[in-house]
Amino acid sequence: MSRTDADTAGLSLLRRHVTRHRADLGRIALWSVIEALPPLLSGVLVSRAVDQFLSGASAQALAALGALLVVAAVGATATRMLFPSLATIVEDVRDAFAREMVAGAVAGATRSARPPDGSGVSRLTEQVQLLRDTLFALLRTARHVAFTFGAALVGLALLAPEVAALSGGLILVAL
Repeated sequence: MSRTDADTAGLSLLRRHVTRHRADLGRIALWSVIEALPPLLSGVLVSRAVDQFLSGASAQALAALGALLVVAAVGATATRMLFPSLATIVEDVRDAFAREMVAGAVAGATRSARPPDGSGVSRLTEQVQLLRDTLFALLRTARHVAFTFGAALVGLALLAPEVAALSGGLILVAL
C-alpha cells in the first residue's frame, strides 16, 4: 500500500467514524458557541464598566463586571460539557483504528511464512494511544480556536466595526 493509499484509508476511516456521531457533533457545536461567549462579550462588558466608572456610576460598572463573571462561569461550564461528546468521538475512532490494526496484523501474520512478530502488540498499543491523544488534541484545539476567533471578531465588531473588518480580512489573507 503506497503512502497515498494509506492516507486515504486513514482519512476515510476517520471521516466514517466521526460523521456517525452527528448528535455529538451538534452538542460540540452548541457548547462551543456557549463557550465562546466570554471572548464575544468581554470587550463590551469591560468597555461598559470603564465608561460607567468614569461617569461615576459605580453600581452599574460593578454590575457590568458581575455580568462578565457570570459569562465566564457559563463559558467554563460549557467547556466542561464539551468533553463527554469529544470523548465519545475520539474513543470510537480509537476503537475502529485498533480493530483495523488488529485485522491487518492478523492478516499479515496468516499470509507470512515467518513466525508472527510479538512486538506488534506493543506497537499497536502505542500507535492507538498516540492516535487517540493526537485526535483529541486536534479536535479540542481546532474547535476552540475557530469558535473563539469568530466570537472575538464579532465582539470586536460590536466595539469597532472598521477594526474588526480590517482584522478579519488580514487573518483571512494570512490563512
